[in-house]
Amino acid sequence: ANGSDSIVLTSEILFTKSLVIIGQFNGMDTLYLSGGKTNRIFVVNTAQKVVLDSLTFINGYAIGSSQNTRKGGAINVNNLDTLSIKNCYFKNDSAEYGGAVYGEQTIIEITQSYFINNASDFGGAVYSLSNNNTPNYVTFEESYFSNNSSMNSGGAVRFFGGECLGIINKCVFADNRAYSGGGVAARTDNLKMDIKNSTFYRNSSKINGSGGAIDIESKGNVEFEVKSSTLNQNRADQKGSVLSIAGSTAGNVDTIFVRMINSTITDNRTINGSTITLNAEDTSIVEIHSCIMGLNVDTSSFANNLT
Repeated sequence: ANGSDSIVLTSEILFTKSLVIIGQFNGMDTLYLSGGKTNRIFVVNTAQKVVLDSLTFINGYAIGSSQNTRKGGAINVNNLDTLSIKNCYFKNDSAEYGGAVYGEQTIIEITQSYFINNASDFGGAVYSLSNNNTPNYVTFEESYFSNNSSMNSGGAVRFFGGECLGIINKCVFADNRAYSGGGVAARTDNLKMDIKNSTFYRNSSKINGSGGAIDIESKGNVEFEVKSSTLNQNRADQKGSVLSIAGSTAGNVDTIFVRMINSTITDNRTINGSTITLNAEDTSIVEIHSCIMGLNVDTSSFANNLT
């Protein structure tokens, strides 16, 4: 028979081996895994690869007294070769770090998944952490992030640590919010981020915050590319309603390279600053090719665009 049912956990489930879990999430039948707003749902430690397919995670909760109990409201993974999430749904999950998903020293691949109304202090939906010796590799494909929030940075997604490679392709980030980086935030030593065929719509940073859609702080080098994408109606209070790149508390950015190709950047609003703000110690290079830019409201001398 068609229908939905829920499993409400009274404690988290721990996995220490590689596994594949295929659940039931489609238009007619859905099995909900719930933390009951009192528990995290899955913890995975020291395995090679974990695949989560067609699962629904709701009401996961990881806000406790120790570091380990504050990470990943639905899923917490550590020292895993690869976490692959396919066709999954995350809603109303909360934590201090990574409202829905927290990954440490782990390659994260998320495909055709939904993140709705998740919340945290850092990384409303997803938080990825690396150290200086192990780069972050995080890929989002054909996924949807809506109404996620962070009290600090990364309303939907936050990258943190040493080297980071982030790829966002065919995704939608809509109505996410944070103090800085309403859609995506990165706090890394060096960063390479590619955004393709994606939409950032109505994301916002809060009062005195920066980066309505995307906010990056780095002490090394930043390479950022947007291609065939739309950034529309994003809002920032201080700088960079679309994009802000600046130094971190650990030091200034050495070089910034930004390339925008075949994209539409319109109707974004910065109350005190510019639509795109770059602040490098040495060199900032910007290439804009075949883009539509207009109706952006800011206070820069080069209205609509860039400082």
